[in-house]
Amino acid sequence: MKRTLFIRSPRWSTREDYCISLSALLTLNQRKRAYGLLRKGLAQRSLSGLFCTELLLQLSLLLGVPLMLEGLKYLQSLRKRTVGRPGAISSRGAFRKGTSALKAVYGDQAEKLLQRLDDLHPGLARRVCEDEYGQILSRTGLSFREREFINITVLFVQRYDAQLYSHLRGATRAGVDPRTLETLVRLLARSTRRPSASALAMLRTIAGSDKA
Repeated sequence: MKRTLFIRSPRWSTREDYCISLSALLTLNQRKRAYGLLRKGLAQRSLSGLFCTELLLQLSLLLGVPLMLEGLKYLQSLRKRTVGRPGAISSRGAFRKGTSALKAVYGDQAEKLLQRLDDLHPGLARRVCEDEYGQILSRTGLSFREREFINITVLFVQRYDAQLYSHLRGATRAGVDPRTLETLVRLLARSTRRPSASALAMLRTIAGSDKA
């Protein structure tokens, strides 16, 4: 792996470069490199404190609270927050917003997913809608597309194929070209040394279903 992992492509924006690269580094537990990249982005004004905070909140859903807390503490130590402090995490309207966000990812499979969650544990569907999708994924500060790039990166590196398929599909629903996702998968595979065959097969399935 290169000394500084920074995944670039003309198929996405600079902010999305950072979403993907920081998520990959933190998933690989390359925290020192991730913080160096974060510090560089802030110093060059490519990133804002708001963006970095929202990225860490999003990653808390995938990589855990300890990583989020450590990252927020590091951000605070830099004292380079720009104007635009993040809003408080609120439960107001969380279920409604979360249900809408979940349907944006899962489409007509959303109801089946919610039933499966409650089959796994009673009340789990409401918790996922309120906590994960309502209080985090529905926040401003990152676009839905940026959040899906983060999700796809972490799930690909961690090899959670079932959830990866759902978020690849969700990204296409957000208007991301499947060819862009193919580029992302190939670059992630090259940079992280993870196999890409399964994810590429998913993209072919998604592309085929969209044409049907």
